[in-house]
Amino acid sequence: MSSINKLVLFTLLLIFAGFNAESQKSKIDDQFTELNNSGKVEVAYEDTLSIKYIDAKTIRATWYGPGFHGNLTSSGEVFDQEAFTAAHRTLPFGTMVRVTNLKNDKSVIVKINDRGPGSLYLDLDLSKGAARELDMLLAGVAELKMEIVQFSGVLNPIVSAD
Repeated sequence: MSSINKLVLFTLLLIFAGFNAESQKSKIDDQFTELNNSGKVEVAYEDTLSIKYIDAKTIRATWYGPGFHGNLTSSGEVFDQEAFTAAHRTLPFGTMVRVTNLKNDKSVIVKINDRGPGSLYLDLDLSKGAARELDMLLAGVAELKMEIVQFSGVLNPIVSAD
């Protein structure tokens, strides 16, 4: 898993845990620095952190990876098949979405960083890593619930990873 994805997931875990931004800022900064060996990550805070899931839809998704690993995505990022990312036709790049496999209730949060899928019968292309966590690698296609992750109280979850 890339260091950026680890940082995003760590941020989400902190939000889920209900940390108070004022009292936990120095601990969080230290932990971010430990996770990211290349430098310091800056985080902007407000008084309270919260997360909501909005615009829930049932979708059909597939996954992609091996043939595209290392290539540039439509957003300009290098595609990492093990990162928790996805391709969507219209959602803005950087949008975080929670996807839940309706057969087993497993869920992950992915970042939209590419355009796709190519088939009009599918709504989302997940990275191989995300598909593995959802236990949909063998099936190839799965029916998922997709929800947009809406942050409140986090001005810029990750300003810099340098």
